[in-house]
Amino acid sequence: MAAGECCSTSTPRVAVAVMYALAFRDTNRVQKFYRRFLEFWLAWVTLKRTVCSTDHSGMSLFQWNDSLSIGNGEIDSQHKKLFALADRFHAAMSGGHGKAILQQTLTELIDYTRHHFACEESVMQKSAYPQFPQHKAEHDKLTQKVVKLHGELVAGHAVITIDVLQFLRDWLIHHIGEMDKKVGQHLRQVKSAA
Repeated sequence: MAAGECCSTSTPRVAVAVMYALAFRDTNRVQKFYRRFLEFWLAWVTLKRTVCSTDHSGMSLFQWNDSLSIGNGEIDSQHKKLFALADRFHAAMSGGHGKAILQQTLTELIDYTRHHFACEESVMQKSAYPQFPQHKAEHDKLTQKVVKLHGELVAGHAVITIDVLQFLRDWLIHHIGEMDKKVGQHLRQVKSAA
């Protein structure tokens, strides 16, 4: 598929949307429909342009690699699952799946992230990790941000864009690659001292 084909916009889709909006008799419903349609359309075009201009290989934004391993089997396994869930979320969005599928996938990602954070925090506490309060604060901050996004998505006030996915990817890579690596070093030190 040529780059131009991938990123072309579809005028017939816009025409169908306009005709659909005109079928409404209530002007408030028309305005609400247009607003949501434009939000969706902008997010879709942004995603298509970003994906088409940067990645023709079909690779995901969320790919685990062994450089992210912290050396703890349980935590590394959970990190891999987080990447797999984030990848499913990305695939659902880029595949144009409906709002219900996006909500369900995001809910699974949030639930598993909470589980992972609880496990990781337990390991840090058991090993007397000195930077536990700062690390937990980072977990809490991300959880609050993603739960807020989920609530806005469910209420119809938010659209998942490539910027949201990029934020999630950068957060995972930064958090695991820097903060969790320090936890891994601490765990190795505790193990070697025992």
